[in-house]
Amino acid sequence: MPKIITAKDILKSKGFSINRFNTNAFIQCVGEWFADREVSSVLIIESKRFVDPPNTVNGDVESLWSFALNNPTMKAAKMLFKYPMWLALTDKEKSDGFRGLDYADRIEESIGKKMEDSVREYYANRIFVNAPYFSNAIAALQVMCGYTVKRHRGGKYSNEWAEISLV
Repeated sequence: MPKIITAKDILKSKGFSINRFNTNAFIQCVGEWFADREVSSVLIIESKRFVDPPNTVNGDVESLWSFALNNPTMKAAKMLFKYPMWLALTDKEKSDGFRGLDYADRIEESIGKKMEDSVREYYANRIFVNAPYFSNAIAALQVMCGYTVKRHRGGKYSNEWAEISLV
């Protein structure tokens, strides 16, 4: 009888190590975000494949970002929502399994200028979670911590995401 080859075996043979999701750090990050905001605030948690190449801001998307940042109108800001910027992951983000709330600051540092308020708000109210851990992360917030969770399925140009609120 032939041996069954599992995904874990293949990843191990390729030298790819799977880190465990840091649930405590994730819950702490979400809790700190809500502690600094009003009761009616909503946090977006979005699923993102962390194994994808870090430079997903390629040709067309990069020119869209350049145009939108040089023409700060609401229409340009909406373009940035459709084509989000994705910077390389830090070692801590890779090991924890999620990208925290300092992402807006890191983007501004990367592009060397301030983003329009609506674009900054988009990134400041969003946490990206590695896709394999997304369902469990959302369940932990709902079951263990008592947050209100509204899940949304992804479409052709968007990932699965969830709205997290206190009430």
